[in-house]
Amino acid sequence: YVYFLVFLFGGSNYFVGALLVVFTFLLMIAVDNSTARLDYKKMLQFSWFILIPLSIFNIFFLALGGK
Repeated sequence: YVYFLVFLFGGSNYFVGALLVVFTFLLMIAVDNSTARLDYKKMLQFSWFILIPLSIFNIFFLALGGK
């Protein structure tokens, strides 16, 4: 289900959708393996460390007229 939603971000381009699904799958495996022994406080800090820069990038991209 999650991969289908990621695939939809590719729009009408199936190749981009497939690349996004593969990237998401590999990223989920990497994060899962690298954070296996963290407690919830460290995991929350790690999540915000990734979430904030991605959110800022998204806002700037949309503000500059990205489609």
